[in-house]
Amino acid sequence: MIRFAAGAAALLLVLAGCTREKPVPPVQPEGSVDAIPIPDAELARPEGILPSFEVWKNGPVFERFDDISPRRRIIEVTGGGVGITDIESDGWPDLLLTNGCRLPLDPTDRNTPTRLFRNERGLNCPDVSSESGLQQFGFAQGTAVADFNADGFEDIYVTAFGPNVLWLNNGDGTYTQAEQTPETEVRKWSSSAAAADLNGDGNTDLYVVNYLDESDTDPRLCPNPTSPDGYEGCSPALFDGVDDVVLLSDGAGGFRNVSADAGITGLKGKGLGVVACDFDRDGNVEIYVANDGQANFLFVQDGEDGSFHFRNDALVSNVAFNDSGHAQAGMGIAFGDYDRNGYSDLFLTHFYGDSNTLYANQGQLQFLDQTRAAQLAASSRRMLGFGTVFIDTLNSGWL
Repeated sequence: MIRFAAGAAALLLVLAGCTREKPVPPVQPEGSVDAIPIPDAELARPEGILPSFEVWKNGPVFERFDDISPRRRIIEVTGGGVGITDIESDGWPDLLLTNGCRLPLDPTDRNTPTRLFRNERGLNCPDVSSESGLQQFGFAQGTAVADFNADGFEDIYVTAFGPNVLWLNNGDGTYTQAEQTPETEVRKWSSSAAAADLNGDGNTDLYVVNYLDESDTDPRLCPNPTSPDGYEGCSPALFDGVDDVVLLSDGAGGFRNVSADAGITGLKGKGLGVVACDFDRDGNVEIYVANDGQANFLFVQDGEDGSFHFRNDALVSNVAFNDSGHAQAGMGIAFGDYDRNGYSDLFLTHFYGDSNTLYANQGQLQFLDQTRAAQLAASSRRMLGFGTVFIDTLNSGWL
């Protein structure tokens, strides 16, 4: 079962597109590069009342804290994660908003906790962080929500610059911090995570994305004598990447680290976004990671005789680079079947001066960069993209 994930660049990556059963259309022959037709504008925009949006006046009140110091540490450039959960399984979506803190990290600092807001049937959304026991401090980043111990209630995994934390839902509106072993506790700069049943045993597992190899106590700084404060923000290109982590669940809230056996170590990615989806509809979940300034990853299961193993097929599937053959600064990531051909497509946001990218899924793990065809390239170059999500604002069936 696939739930959803959120990352530091994003936030909310709803993986519903991989859980609906859809009729499978005829698949083009392997290696075909024929473009998938863009839906006709009249079909995508049926006549009717356009949607309207307004601020939820009694909604959550939150302002993320980031310790923006004159030295401009690179950790300061990332935002926070958004998790949508259902605390008490009452059918009303609740919100988790991750927070930052002062740097360097201080385990005694309790001034800027991550916040949990309970949705009171759409009327109010009070902060229940303290009473729920979900006391998450430190420099939190992304989040993944799923029922990791199969008790019927959604738990919350929070990634961070520092140790990641798993909060188990007690079923009464409160949470308990799960114990982790040295093998399963991730103490890197983790930007995001995806929750899905990766090995097909019915338990919800985790794929944790790590970003850059940065130190808290000895941070890398970039002096600039011409800058008013004497520093400039360091480029991610100056940092080494960090291997991601695969944690397989035992179904009771415990995990084991199988990263090496899964074949994902040694790649040293610089990931900011991740989604888990069965992109080729073969019954196995694939993992797609958006990397910053490096080739993206598409992990496809290829284990034999019951073993669990991934291979990186991003290059052969045409999703490692854009159609110009360039690595992009991958940040936000979302997927959905925008052309309604039965396969989930990918949309990635990137840094200012570069275009966002739309990869159309043609089936058989073959994708085509349709950014220009969909008229999404030129307009996106003027913006610095972070979070993104597919949405059907007209309830028309078109994303």
